[in-house]
Amino acid sequence: MDADRRLTFGGFSQDLASEQLLCDGEVVARRPREWRIVASAARVHGRQRRRTDAEAARIRSAALVSRLADSLPLDHELRGSFLGHRSVREVPGPRGAGPRSRRRS
Repeated sequence: MDADRRLTFGGFSQDLASEQLLCDGEVVARRPREWRIVASAARVHGRQRRRTDAEAARIRSAALVSRLADSLPLDHELRGSFLGHRSVREVPGPRGAGPRSRRRS
């Protein structure tokens, strides 16, 4: 396989050699599994009545979702789709609040 090959879709490209994901030429942070794992940990800790651990996991999960969303332009279709997806909306934030991205441009 040629090291210079890229898969391109819309404004995104995947460098096949480095496995970097780019959006309009900028590297996109990829942590899609971590937020799901941490959200699951928050639910488990909550069921076990480990409130401090559950709250810490909720905060971490919401921060990861926000970081992923913030890696995309505010008006990008993928950002809206990601934040609108049921699995993301269900990420438990502090006191039941969902994740909110605070990035302004």
